[in-house]
Amino acid sequence: MYRLITGGARSGKSIFAESLYKKIDDVTYVASYVYNSADLEMKDRVATHQKQRNKKWSTIEVDYNLDVEGKNILFDCLAIFTSNILYYYSKDIEYIDKDLNEKIFEHLVVEIDKLFANNNDIIVVTNEVGYGLVPINHLERIYRDLLGRINRYVADKCDEVYLVVCGQVLKIKGGNLNEN
Repeated sequence: MYRLITGGARSGKSIFAESLYKKIDDVTYVASYVYNSADLEMKDRVATHQKQRNKKWSTIEVDYNLDVEGKNILFDCLAIFTSNILYYYSKDIEYIDKDLNEKIFEHLVVEIDKLFANNNDIIVVTNEVGYGLVPINHLERIYRDLLGRINRYVADKCDEVYLVVCGQVLKIKGGNLNEN
């Protein structure tokens, strides 16, 4: 089963995603945040996530590559992974043209396809974008558009898609939509 969990920041996406594997010990937690000792606030966020997870789960940190395997995969989160890849391509330039934008998107697609090709049960957590104002700078607009596109791509691959808002879960794709 493939599931996508989306929603805003601090909406409860990760808590809900983890609850879907609550009674399963054989989970590979794929964390897209790569540790940076200078970012103390993010270090605290990571620690909070680690405390709420099942201690028997294995954790793999990824930066630009989703070549991971496991019976049950919880990938948290696609938004940070997209940011990692965008940074990789843009760290030394000021402008991302259409060709480079497509190259970045294709990199994301290749990585997502690797993840889905190697695993049976996957939960992907991501941030929903586009509810706010249009970002005022080029890189933020590129990021928003890339994440929106890759979210759609993943949602199309998934059997179920959930939207989490204010801690409330709404099933928007798959099964009986009236169940949740």
